[in-house]
Amino acid sequence: MRIERAERAAPSDPWVALEAARVGALRAERAGAGASEAEAARFALEHAVELGPDRPEAYAALGRFYASTLHQPRRAISAFARARTLGAWSPRLDLELARQHLELAETERAVALLRPVASDAHGGETSREARRMLSQLDGGSLAAPEP
Repeated sequence: MRIERAERAAPSDPWVALEAARVGALRAERAGAGASEAEAARFALEHAVELGPDRPEAYAALGRFYASTLHQPRRAISAFARARTLGAWSPRLDLELARQHLELAETERAVALLRPVASDAHGGETSREARRMLSQLDGGSLAAPEP
């Protein structure tokens, strides 16, 4: 595989490490992947963060893995928050952050993240999803109006 050759050629390159970690995460997320694959992917993502501590996309990838594969919302929130601090804000990231806060029953924090996303007239599917989530939270009383 090309990414494995790139890893051998540039083992300390943050971009290569992140792309290789993403490949490992995809392998671990597929149905039937074992705990050892998930642990290896987590280690690779954390290593990518160490190599590129100023790269928000590395923190975002780590947060997604903590959220979707390891089901560790606190760690996911921490990684997503660091990605935001480094400038990786996006409506999709806020939606992912809100989901993790909801996993922890932190409804107020989730709502605070969802409202601006829901009211974005140009947010497309992400805004619709935020409106749907707000509507489900309180029978519609928390939902932002359709733009």
